[in-house]
Amino acid sequence: MNISFIDNLIHYNVQEIDAFYTETHGALEEFIAQQNRLNLRNAIIFIWIVIISQLVVGIGRLAGDWGFPYYNTVLIGLCFLLLWLVRFPFFIKNITRVALALFGSWAVTFPFFIIRLGGYNAPTYPIYWLMIVYILVFFYFSFEHYLLLFGIIFLSNASIFFLHTDFSMDEFLYRQVVMLLFISVGIAGSYINVHLRKKDFYNQFILKRQKQQLEIAYKQLEEKELQLIQSEKMASLGKMTAGLAHEINNPLGFIHGNLQTIDEYLNDIKKLLGLYERSDGHPHDIVKEIAEFKKNIQYDFLLDDLHKTVESCERGASRIAAIVNNLKSFSRLDEAERKKINVFDCVSSALKLAVRQDSKINITCDSTQLPEIDCYPSQLNQVFFALIQNAVDAIDPSRGGQIIIKSSVVSNHVIIEISDNGCGIPDGIREKIFDPFFTTKSIGKGTGLGLSMAYGIIQRHQGHIRFESKPGKGTSFFVELPV
Repeated sequence: MNISFIDNLIHYNVQEIDAFYTETHGALEEFIAQQNRLNLRNAIIFIWIVIISQLVVGIGRLAGDWGFPYYNTVLIGLCFLLLWLVRFPFFIKNITRVALALFGSWAVTFPFFIIRLGGYNAPTYPIYWLMIVYILVFFYFSFEHYLLLFGIIFLSNASIFFLHTDFSMDEFLYRQVVMLLFISVGIAGSYINVHLRKKDFYNQFILKRQKQQLEIAYKQLEEKELQLIQSEKMASLGKMTAGLAHEINNPLGFIHGNLQTIDEYLNDIKKLLGLYERSDGHPHDIVKEIAEFKKNIQYDFLLDDLHKTVESCERGASRIAAIVNNLKSFSRLDEAERKKINVFDCVSSALKLAVRQDSKINITCDSTQLPEIDCYPSQLNQVFFALIQNAVDAIDPSRGGQIIIKSSVVSNHVIIEISDNGCGIPDGIREKIFDPFFTTKSIGKGTGLGLSMAYGIIQRHQGHIRFESKPGKGTSFFVELPV
C-alpha cells in the first residue's frame, strides 16, 4: 500500500526502495530481524512502564477505597511473566508476534472492563488513545499489522454499543467520530513510521555497501602506493648504480694494481730466499751475490713499499666495505617494522649514497642532539635520499655547489632542513611538486615519484613536509616529524 502525497512528503521513492527489498538477497529478512531486535529492547522498556503505571493506579485505587485493583494486579503479574519469558530464545525470536497477540487480546477484552468500571464515564476510557501512542512509539510492526491492531481497537471501542445501552446515541456517535479521527491519525503515523524505517534501513545498507567498496578501494590504493614506493626505491637504487660503480671501481682499481706490485715484490723475495738457501753450503761464494741482488732490487725500499702497499689495499677494502654497509643501511631490509631511531642516522645513510666522494659539491651538516622517534627507518631513508638527490640534480655539476643539512627540535617535533644553492623551483610548478609522476627532469632521468612518495611517507608518520624556494638561488625542504 502506497499513499503518494505522504511518500512525497517524506521523500520516499517507492519504486527504488521496493525494488531494493525485492532484488537484494536477504535484505527483507535482515530488515525484519532488525525490527524484531528493536521490538525486544522496547518491549522490555514498555513492560516496566506498564508495571510502574499499574502499581501507581493500584495504590491509588486502594488509597481511594475504590475496591481491590484486580485488573491492575493481573496486568502486573502478566508483565512479570513476560519478563521471565524474555530469557527463552523462542520468545526472543517471536517477540513481534507475541506483542501483536497481547495487544489484540487486550483490545478485545478491554470493553468488558470499561463496562464494569462505568462505560463511557469510566476514567480509564482514554487508555484507548494512550495505547495507540504506545504502539506507535514502542513497537516496530509492519503497516498491515498496525492496520489490524488499530482496527481491533476501534471495533473494541464500538462494541460497547452492544454491551452497554445506558448512554445517549448522540454521545456514542460523537465519541466514535473522535475515536475514528484518532485512529486515522494513528494509521497515518504508522504509515510514515514504517516507510521511514524502510528508507533508513535502505540508506544504512547502501552506506554499508559503499563503505565496503571504499575499504576495498583504499586497500587497493595502499597496495598501489606500496608498489609505487618500491618502484621509486628501485629507481633510486638505479640512480645509485653509476655512482656506486665509480666509488667501488676506484678502490678496486688500486687494489688490483697493488696486488700486481705485491706479486712482483714476492717474486724478488722468493729469489732472495733461494740465494740464502744456496749460501748454506757455500757461505763465502754467495755473500757477494746476495749483496748485489739486494742492491739491484732495492731491498730496503721493497720492504717499506710492500708494507705501504698492503696498507693501501686494506684502505681500499675498507672503502668497499663502507659502501656496502651504507647500501645495507639505506635499504634496511632487516628494519621493515617501526622502531625508535635517531632520524639523523637516516640522513647520514642517504647522504653517503646520494653524493659521490669525488663530487665538487660541498656538504655541510649541522646536527644537534636529537631525541629518538618511532618510525619506519627504511622509508625515511627513501625520503631523505630523494630530497638529497634532488638537491644534487639542482646544482650545476661543472661549477659545484653547496648542500646544507640542519636539524633541530621545535614544539616536540624533529625538523630536518635540506638546502641547496641550485636552480630553485619556478613559481608556475610549485603546486605540482608533490603530484605523482610530475617531473622536470628529462626522460630517463626521473620517474616523478620521489617527492610524491616522500610526501606520502611523511604523512604516514603524522609529520609534515614543505619547501621554500627562490628561482636561481636555491631550495630548502623542511621535514617535520613528531617525537
